[in-house]
Amino acid sequence: MNSLCNSPLRWFDALLVALRRIVWCASFYGLVVTQSSAEVMPYRLHPGDELSLSYLGLEPAPHVATIGSSGEVGFPYIGTFYAAGLTLGDLERKIKQAAVGVEVPNLPGRTPPFAVLHSDNLFLEISRFRPITIIGQVAQSGAIEFAPGMSVRGAIGAGGGVEIFQGGPSPALEVPAQLHAALELRKLLQAAFLKNNILLTPPTSLEDIPEDDMAALFELLGDEGASAAIEEIRLAISERTLGNKALNARIELVNQRIERLRAAFENYSTASVAEEERLARYLDLMDRGLATADAINNVRLAALSASTRLLTIESDIFGTQSERERLLAEIERAKNEYSSDLLSQNQDLVRELSQIGGRIEGLQAVLLGSGGSLSQQINTSVEVFIYRGPGNAEKGRLAAMNETVQPGDIIEVKVTVGGG
Repeated sequence: MNSLCNSPLRWFDALLVALRRIVWCASFYGLVVTQSSAEVMPYRLHPGDELSLSYLGLEPAPHVATIGSSGEVGFPYIGTFYAAGLTLGDLERKIKQAAVGVEVPNLPGRTPPFAVLHSDNLFLEISRFRPITIIGQVAQSGAIEFAPGMSVRGAIGAGGGVEIFQGGPSPALEVPAQLHAALELRKLLQAAFLKNNILLTPPTSLEDIPEDDMAALFELLGDEGASAAIEEIRLAISERTLGNKALNARIELVNQRIERLRAAFENYSTASVAEEERLARYLDLMDRGLATADAINNVRLAALSASTRLLTIESDIFGTQSERERLLAEIERAKNEYSSDLLSQNQDLVRELSQIGGRIEGLQAVLLGSGGSLSQQINTSVEVFIYRGPGNAEKGRLAAMNETVQPGDIIEVKVTVGGG
């Protein structure tokens, strides 16, 4: 529920961020990226990778070492190993084999002062990978730190994103390119606003969405984009429905408990009255000398127990009713937060639509003033290459934006701009 409230525009996030950068930074949207399948290979260590070796139970901190240009890495007490080209598991096995029987200092205060290593003592991991290098038409080329799971798109983003025009502005190309980007961004913003309004209804299923709204999504986003947006709406409806069902189920259980407690309260009320009447009779008998003190005490304790139990049940009823009120308030609060988040996002979208509208008008005026055509567009393509491998064995190939990069990769961005 909270994830929906906090981000009903998940599908649009990446596109909106990219387009906002493009429009305001004079780049171009609609880039054609040539993709190719990526061969998945096990990662092999290379010079520049930083390794961490822990002597479990024997050293307070791991030993960190970097694989040198020679391909070797060394660790205290055990020795130096050739690591380049090996997988982490291969190197760990070599280290464990060499470590068996080696004496190392024990932790301070422990006896004996030295301990003998065995394979279970050692744990090897990569503490830092060698960096990735970004070159070509990016805002900031150079080395960037590798992060596991990083995609080609993420690496290019870390390099400041694709830069269409290098070596200074190209006004003849910039204006139509920026206008095209602004128009595309406006479509996305309008679709996001419409999607929020649909969720504010709120529908209980996709069948509740008006046909006109569905048609507008397809007009703004195309078949693929609209299908993705509709799937997000479906997930939002499902998640919100499940959240409400869970809370309503809890409320139903609380209601059942209240009914049981009320029935018990009625029973104990009757019992309490009976015990009080019984106590009154015994007190009368005692006044006439027909009941012992022990009998009176037993009856008095029974009456007190019934009264106490009655008070306990009454307290339980009050607490359970409070729990029901809390759950009802939680449903209302979740509903208000959901609507409030969507309305707040819509306010931002309205502001951005106003800004982009002004931007479009200005670009159209510049283009018409320079004798250009509003239909003029720029054909721009982007090719991304990955170069992988050591030295003379390095191989390059086309890369897909969503494929995962490896440490040491060189990523080259090439942009081709032509009139259309």
